[in-house]
Amino acid sequence: MLFSIYSVLGWCINMCVYYLIEKRIDRRSICRGPYSAAFGIGAVAMIICNVATPKYISAIFGVGVVAGVVVQATAALVIRVLSGKWLIAHKWYLIPLFGIANVLLFYQVQPFIGAVLGRVSPWIKLVILLVFWMSFIPDLIDGICKMIDFKKKQNNVTGESVNVKV
Repeated sequence: MLFSIYSVLGWCINMCVYYLIEKRIDRRSICRGPYSAAFGIGAVAMIICNVATPKYISAIFGVGVVAGVVVQATAALVIRVLSGKWLIAHKWYLIPLFGIANVLLFYQVQPFIGAVLGRVSPWIKLVILLVFWMSFIPDLIDGICKMIDFKKKQNNVTGESVNVKV
């Protein structure tokens, strides 16, 4: 449930920040839908790591930095393998932003979401999860297939240009 909530929430925040910086709207995920697997995985990784972390703000900040960098690097590598290109830009300001996001997640967001989820009927949670996963999985598979096709097209173009030069 947390993965689905944070993947949608992260996608929305990413779209808003990208619009503020670039002044245009761009689909910023492998999937077509309003969710981002990287944000969902990153938030869940931070939550899991926070369980074993001392409850000092500096430790929570550090865990956020490490978890964020690991998830971003892993996502960049997976996308590189699938598409053949480096499509994720590593910006210097993201490193402290990961820590700040984890502090906010730990002290503000997660307690609020936990309280809200505690009041929601298990049947409603089940329906929400079924709808989410039934749309997320096909979109993810479709996105992965498109990246593999992109890589094949790039390899064909590169191969053709080499043959023309020789």
